[in-house]
Amino acid sequence: MQEKTRNVLIVIVLIGIGISAYLTLAPILTPKKSAIVPSQKEVLENNTDAVIENSLSPTTSIESAEVWPVFVSQVLNFSIKHPSDMEPMEENNMVAFSKWGPSQKEGTGFYDGIGLSFETGNYSGSFSALVNEKLQEIKDWPT
Repeated sequence: MQEKTRNVLIVIVLIGIGISAYLTLAPILTPKKSAIVPSQKEVLENNTDAVIENSLSPTTSIESAEVWPVFVSQVLNFSIKHPSDMEPMEENNMVAFSKWGPSQKEGTGFYDGIGLSFETGNYSGSFSALVNEKLQEIKDWPT
């Protein structure tokens, strides 16, 4: 009888150790959701129509490129179709397009959205060397 009681106590202790280990390690081993997505409350406070859940998703539907307006730059001597919600800004020898995401706030650094810019300049190397230099600059950005 004593041995049976001892075996039951050992099983209970082992179960307790297993539960404690699970409760301790589960929060560490569970993948966390992205911290860059704003809460639905933040989105609604900013009067944004987009409903954001705890996942990354597009904030607008994709319109057909056939209906995109064409931007023509006389300064840079090129034209490009662009989504209608991306307004071009032309300044000196540069053209920039940008679209803000739902959590971007006015008067702050550009942190939520997408930007594309074109500019003129002289470069004596090959195109692939230029791309590799720019890619390295991006990789060296602080995270």
